[in-house]
Amino acid sequence: TGTSSMPAMPNFVSGLRSGNLARLMMALAVTVMMAGITGPVAAASESERDAFRQAFSDAVSDPAMMQAVTQIADLGPEKTPRFRRYIEEVMTDPAFLDRMTDEIVASGLLPTIAGPEAAFETGFSLGYEIVVAITARGLSKMSHDDIHAFFSLMSQMFTLVEPRFCRVMMQQQGATQEAQIETSYAMMRGMSPAQFRSYLSLSQTAIRAELSAAPPRELPSAAQMDLANQAFVMKFDAALMALPDPRGVIASLSAPHAATDMNFCDAGRLMFSVLADMEGLTGQWMRLATLAAAG
Repeated sequence: TGTSSMPAMPNFVSGLRSGNLARLMMALAVTVMMAGITGPVAAASESERDAFRQAFSDAVSDPAMMQAVTQIADLGPEKTPRFRRYIEEVMTDPAFLDRMTDEIVASGLLPTIAGPEAAFETGFSLGYEIVVAITARGLSKMSHDDIHAFFSLMSQMFTLVEPRFCRVMMQQQGATQEAQIETSYAMMRGMSPAQFRSYLSLSQTAIRAELSAAPPRELPSAAQMDLANQAFVMKFDAALMALPDPRGVIASLSAPHAATDMNFCDAGRLMFSVLADMEGLTGQWMRLATLAAAG
């Protein structure tokens, strides 16, 4: 059952492939819920779909699970209550429950789960991937003001963590799973209360944007992107040359294995600051295209 699976949650945390803690928590909800579902190897029926949705809803409404989630995060007495409210609001949203259920059923894996161990592994992996996709796609659907706020917040993150975490933040694909998780915790713990509120608000806005019925935002045209790229290169080069010693930033971007951790901090701060500071339409186009490419 979901309750009996709870003690194993910390071990699975180290198996995640990304450092986004909000996504982690929602993936864990799917994992715990799926651990109690078994069925024959056949297409999911409507009753199985309804049972899945109800089981998921019950799992994310379980106070014991929310307590375990907040303990894993270890965000301290000021941030923990706010984080718990955020997780509860996101995961009990009917639109989110519907999307998660649709994606799980569409995968064809729900009826094939045979036993808690397989359910735990499958639910964890698939649930995580679904939430990653929802959040990533939603970022590019936010308003331009919210997108700007996201890049501004990201530019501040490189001053909140030890230099060793900056390398992970700039090289997600090359980092180990454990390093990504550790970096996420370090970043969230380092945030001020105001930054943390902004982080949760933007995350929730992104998820809601993806779950809404609004059509996808139109991406910049090729001609618009040419202008945006030119503007970015000019501003980035100017900011780079204004550094006392730009060689470290250049190394982190061109020869990362030869760069120091602090080089990655400087590069990340510079890159996201330039993206946040770009003005007018070219700034909007560049930030939107950056998020769309990531999603």
